[in-house]
Amino acid sequence: MHEQRRQGFLAIAARNPVRCRVIDAGRSVEVIAADIAAAVDALLGARERV
Repeated sequence: MHEQRRQGFLAIAARNPVRCRVIDAGRSVEVIAADIAAAVDALLGARERV
């Protein structure tokens, strides 16, 4: 069941790359946090340019 849900979310992310980001959670907390911060910064930066 977990894998089906995961595949569903990955499919949503593939169809909506502007709205969804896939972050690999199999790494250290610091690396995950940096990826999340970079994704948010990129989104907010794009909104400021609009």
